[in-house]
Amino acid sequence: MRRTIKGSVRNYVMNLIRNGEADDVILSELCHQMGLKLNNAKLHLKKSHAQHAEETRKKIVTNLMTGKQIEILASTPYICNPAMEAYWSM
Repeated sequence: MRRTIKGSVRNYVMNLIRNGEADDVILSELCHQMGLKLNNAKLHLKKSHAQHAEETRKKIVTNLMTGKQIEILASTPYICNPAMEAYWSM
């Protein structure tokens, strides 16, 4: 049961962050609607911010065929990266 609650809190916070909600609003929602203590709510918010930063981190790579630089997500798999030969050999 606890794992489900933890996962639902993380998803809830991630959705609020993606929608651009302020940290104060998110903390208020977690404390009042979900009944979390302030320290736990802050911890969830901190972890969710770190996850969001990793999800949105980008890098610039050079397209192997055109030579142009493009921006892709840093989490893009090797096979989906146009700067790699594996991408073009599929």
